[in-house]
Amino acid sequence: MNSRKGFSLVETLIYADILAVVSIFIVNSILMITKSFNNYRAWRNVNAAGEAAMERMVREIKLADSINTITSVFDSNPGYLALNTIDPDTEAVTTIEFYASGNVLMVKEGVQSGVVLTPSGVELMNLIFREVATSTNTRSKAIRI
Repeated sequence: MNSRKGFSLVETLIYADILAVVSIFIVNSILMITKSFNNYRAWRNVNAAGEAAMERMVREIKLADSINTITSVFDSNPGYLALNTIDPDTEAVTTIEFYASGNVLMVKEGVQSGVVLTPSGVELMNLIFREVATSTNTRSKAIRI
């Protein structure tokens, strides 16, 4: 009786090939999952930054008394929006301005220097303000961002 123990060279090569194919599949899967997670994280950061900036602009537009149409720039990129408002603490008339500086969104209140609204790592690509004509009430104004 001849009983052999162990593997032959051909069997070892076949097992090594199967292990290599499975390893490549697992590594590629891990790389794709990592890339997808990084893309999702970047999308989430951009979405959160855009939502926070839009929320601030909408709130200031709603609270504004009027739009300063002389200094505002509509229908072009980069846009510039100047709002006339009343400071609730001092009741003094002041302006709030939204504008792009490079690739960041800025807000400027009164005579203070501008403050960045977008976090680092998020670039502003377009900023266009449009004044919407309201025919029902001549005292009402609207802005599309």
